[in-house]
Amino acid sequence: MAMQKRPFPRQVGTDTAYSLGGFVVAVIRFVLLVTLFSVGLGTLVIGIGFPILVLALYVARRFADIERHWVGAVRGRPSVRPAYRSLEDRSGLKRLLTPLAEAQSWRDFLYGVFAFIPATIAFVLAVTWWVAGVGGTLYFLWGWSLPTDGHTLAYLLGLGSSYRADLILETTIGVLFLLTAPLMSRLLAVTNTAISRSMLTTDWIG
Repeated sequence: MAMQKRPFPRQVGTDTAYSLGGFVVAVIRFVLLVTLFSVGLGTLVIGIGFPILVLALYVARRFADIERHWVGAVRGRPSVRPAYRSLEDRSGLKRLLTPLAEAQSWRDFLYGVFAFIPATIAFVLAVTWWVAGVGGTLYFLWGWSLPTDGHTLAYLLGLGSSYRADLILETTIGVLFLLTAPLMSRLLAVTNTAISRSMLTTDWIG
């Protein structure tokens, strides 16, 4: 299926939302999965650890479905969901423990835990680029309210200590960040969706 092309502003908005919203989801996912896994391991000796570990894998699968939806939105086409083992021909304990013997379930779990790292990096960079871009470009609206002790960025770079010099420098930096923010958002989205596709989908080659 060919990727759906979308207007530039919409793509930028989708990429940025993915980096920002993905971090929120990653935090919740990390806390839940680590907590369930730790409790499950700690209670294996008394038997209830196995169903808790199974629950952790099912929670990871639900979060994996959310991520696959996000990836599809960023790429402009649906992500291919892997085929999980059917439970129809299983019963009792074998049915309960099926996820523990399934490789994709553990890939979902590992992604859910370790994807917290790239999600955090993407969030920090996305916020930095957009805040620096918007804040710097609009420096003329708020720069005048800063303390005038003379030690501005322009002064430190040897460009003078006047408000005009500081305004020109800060605005220039802001414009540069603002112009490159869409590119940075796209780079972050492409990088993180590539990680997601490699672990959560079967279309990572295409």
